[in-house]
Amino acid sequence: MNEGVINYSVFLAATVEKHKVLTISNLQFAFHHFDVENSGYITEEGLVEVFHREGKKITRDQIHEIILAADPESNGKLNFDDFVRIMKDIL
Repeated sequence: MNEGVINYSVFLAATVEKHKVLTISNLQFAFHHFDVENSGYITEEGLVEVFHREGKKITRDQIHEIILAADPESNGKLNFDDFVRIMKDIL
């Protein structure tokens, strides 16, 4: 148990003004950052590349869980609408 420790996502959600962050242009910019294949989808491989490039320590299993949790079509990829829904849920 990590008493006195706050998760980064929880911190962001608590401090960010949702209406300023969740603009279409900001969401499109962020989506394209993760859509490394420029396919119109965020894929597991794309997330692996982005996190690796940014020096983030995340396992393939964690990435797989992210996709599964956010993929209503169960096709292994996220479209822009999926991404927007996730961002609104997180923030």
